[in-house]
Amino acid sequence: MRVEVEDDGRGFDTSVLEGQHPQHGGFGLFSVIERMKHLGGAVEIVSQPGRGTRVRLFAPLEEAAAGVEEEYA
Repeated sequence: MRVEVEDDGRGFDTSVLEGQHPQHGGFGLFSVIERMKHLGGAVEIVSQPGRGTRVRLFAPLEEAAAGVEEEYA
């Protein structure tokens, strides 16, 4: 499965995501990346200041479904 979200907003320097951990219990990109890893997927983030952002989420359907079933069982 692939999900893609793109905007033409302000964008950001993606290097700020490296080594970051969630703060104040927020559900930010760090949490999304960790969840996708848990499901056997990946996240691709392309962004530059002043040029918008594109985020692509990739997850294998079988593993993703099994992970959701286990988590919410």
